[in-house]
Amino acid sequence: MKRISILLLAALCATLAIVPLLSSASVMQTKKQKKGLPLVAALPNITLTPLATIPGHPSPADPVSQLTAIDYQEVGDKIIVSLNAPSGIPYNFEQITRTGAHSQFSPNTGMPEEVHIAIAPSQNCSATGLSLGGFKVGDVFVGSGFGLVSKISADGTITTPFSTLPGETGLLWGGLAFDRVGTFNGDLIATTTSGGVYRVNSAGVASLIVRIPGGGVKGCIVIPTDARFGPIAGKILVGGTPVIEPGGPADNGFVVDAAGTFSILDLGIHEPEGFRIVPPGGDFFATDVPTHTVFTAPASQFASIVGDLVIAGEIDFTTGTGRLFDVIFTGVGSPGALPNGFLVREIPGGRIGQYEGITFSCLGAPCVPSTLTCPASTCINAAGPTVVTFPTPVTAGGTNPGVTAVCTPPSGSVFALGTTPVNCTASDGCTGTASCSFNVTLASCIVTLTDFTGNGTTVTINLCTGAYTFTCGDGTSMSGIGHIHIRGGIITLDDVCVLVTIDCASGRATGTLKMPMGTVKCSIMARGVVCPLCQT
Repeated sequence: MKRISILLLAALCATLAIVPLLSSASVMQTKKQKKGLPLVAALPNITLTPLATIPGHPSPADPVSQLTAIDYQEVGDKIIVSLNAPSGIPYNFEQITRTGAHSQFSPNTGMPEEVHIAIAPSQNCSATGLSLGGFKVGDVFVGSGFGLVSKISADGTITTPFSTLPGETGLLWGGLAFDRVGTFNGDLIATTTSGGVYRVNSAGVASLIVRIPGGGVKGCIVIPTDARFGPIAGKILVGGTPVIEPGGPADNGFVVDAAGTFSILDLGIHEPEGFRIVPPGGDFFATDVPTHTVFTAPASQFASIVGDLVIAGEIDFTTGTGRLFDVIFTGVGSPGALPNGFLVREIPGGRIGQYEGITFSCLGAPCVPSTLTCPASTCINAAGPTVVTFPTPVTAGGTNPGVTAVCTPPSGSVFALGTTPVNCTASDGCTGTASCSFNVTLASCIVTLTDFTGNGTTVTINLCTGAYTFTCGDGTSMSGIGHIHIRGGIITLDDVCVLVTIDCASGRATGTLKMPMGTVKCSIMARGVVCPLCQT
């Protein structure tokens, strides 16, 4: 809404009886409430991340052009936002993809200040057909003047006016929402700066439900017929404005029924402007005026409060920020509830500079799990237990890649001789776990041959260094360092007086020791030889 002057702000702070918000001590964990009333879920702790920053389009008439309204358009799976510029320079609407890319949505210009929007939703997230009230899914409806509603088709063409609110002299400051419940036959609900609350059917015929005396009203929503909303279920909830609101300060809302009667509902939320029911699987989006930024949070962060009412307080005088609240009815006298029985809790992480609009997508973009790829299995020659290092895998692909895995045993551990499996796991970036595994084999460099005929001859060879000891049955022994040759599974140790050949495939080995040179001192024939060397 329009920013009021600093002096008026100070006066309001001094004079309005702002209802204190619940302290963190009042935030409740899940516990059973009174019979017939809902369980109170633990609040999520959300992280709002920038999706797109859209520079203002200032003009002489509006040097402080700002990002204003927002809604989700199923057709094309995108976000539509409006720009607050009376001259509409260069245009009033942009579209934003889930990647944050943004571009002009419609060429129309000249919309009035605080252009708010509502987009016709499907009944089953199909992005096709008609809404509950017979509106074409994806059509965008905007407040386009005093008592005027315009329609912008999904392709960006505009019909002006689509509907004229009878006798209305006010603008539609944030008061556009579709009845998704059926209490008002799926009609478009419109509220105005002069306190009018209207319903508009799919033919564009508008009728006044009630006029709230004394001042304007802002955002609106038709509340589901759910026990968690107690006395306001099935009715319209409307936000109050900060200056000329009857019956109390700007923390009030108004409840309007189908018969046209209204009552004040104090929720302790200053300037309640954005209203949404948390859908299953719907990502969250919001516009922030000071930064010209659209913020988002994934559906998973709101999973614990699906079905609850979320209200965005435009800006709170005590904190100087916009705040986000979870609201349900838990019963008069229930723990932490206001005197009227409503439990109002600020959602941690939900503060931004100034809320102008909030929305949820029909269904969140499907979270594609990331995958984890381990290094190839490796074999290392070693004389004994050895420290082994390897690259720790990182998730790739999917919606949220780049998570470093935890491996057991980790890189840098001491590995024993033999084969050790390494198991690595990481979050897949959604709700599951990505995993992979590989083997680290430490092959002993030492092989010992024993003559199978029983003549007592033995040979011990370090296949990594070529060091050997050749011992005859009569005790004659020679040690040295020879040359190791490996080809096609055949290992050969060759020195001046020693020649040993090992056939790894058959497990057989032969060798001779010539002492003196040229004279065979003893020989060896071994069977069942296991070649531990990795390169074989």
